[in-house]
Amino acid sequence: MNKLNAAWNNVYRKIFGFKQWVTVKELQYLRDRLDFIRLLDFYKFTFSYKSKTINTRVVHSCLEIALKMLR
Repeated sequence: MNKLNAAWNNVYRKIFGFKQWVTVKELQYLRDRLDFIRLLDFYKFTFSYKSKTINTRVVHSCLEIALKMLR
């Protein structure tokens, strides 16, 4: 997870021309963006919340398709 977060931060560094040692947390905050770990947590929470309000048969069929794709 930390490697993915570092890669996500490097995208910001590349776009804005920052050096490797410069932190991008302030930039993400000012641009109202999340780092990768918090972004993933947000999507997990959103998925969990929405899955409680939709038909469970739809969720089960989507999960079955996803599991087949992973094999």
